[in-house]
Amino acid sequence: MNATREKRWSGAAGLLVLLLLLPGHAAGEDGKYLIGLDLHSSHIGADDPTDQSPAGAVFVDEVGSGGALFFGLGLSPTFKLRLFMSGARHRTTAEDVEVRLIAATIECLYVFSPPRSLRPYLLAGFGGFRVESADDEFTYRTDGPGTVLGVGMNYFLGKHFALDFSARGEWINFQSESAELTLPGGNTVTTEKPIEDSGFAGKFALGVVGWF
Repeated sequence: MNATREKRWSGAAGLLVLLLLLPGHAAGEDGKYLIGLDLHSSHIGADDPTDQSPAGAVFVDEVGSGGALFFGLGLSPTFKLRLFMSGARHRTTAEDVEVRLIAATIECLYVFSPPRSLRPYLLAGFGGFRVESADDEFTYRTDGPGTVLGVGMNYFLGKHFALDFSARGEWINFQSESAELTLPGGNTVTTEKPIEDSGFAGKFALGVVGWF
């Protein structure tokens, strides 16, 4: 782990401790709907360049950053259902190429300790995932379904407002890949083929949630 990454995690840990020292509030049970957003670090499995790597090969950074927007429904004080949409960017060894991880999932949350101010939860879900990158006039996409498992906690600072801390793993089953060529004039040509491949991504997030 490099010094920059150590400083980043030390700062995040310090912020978490500071927030937990703030006075909490009991969560209101009259809020049935929720809306939230987060900022997260994205972690993927990626190969590192070696002396045997071919010239011109592009390698992806294991750690990227992104954000998410989610909407939900409280079916009971302990059971929530939400739509979670996220996107993250990972830099590569090519200056003009980035890799984007995009996902939309349906998730169930089981919440402990209502109506206390600190409320841990478990989450599980499924949805669709896409890895996308662009190189000059080409756009490359790999798509497939996946499952999500994670843990988190809400820390209520008011009756309808909470901080959200979470960690999640995403197991992806890639089933198709495509390449899209943009022609002069804006027309596109796309080729697609089926594949069988798998991937994993992890996310550590800090966000806010509002209940109404």
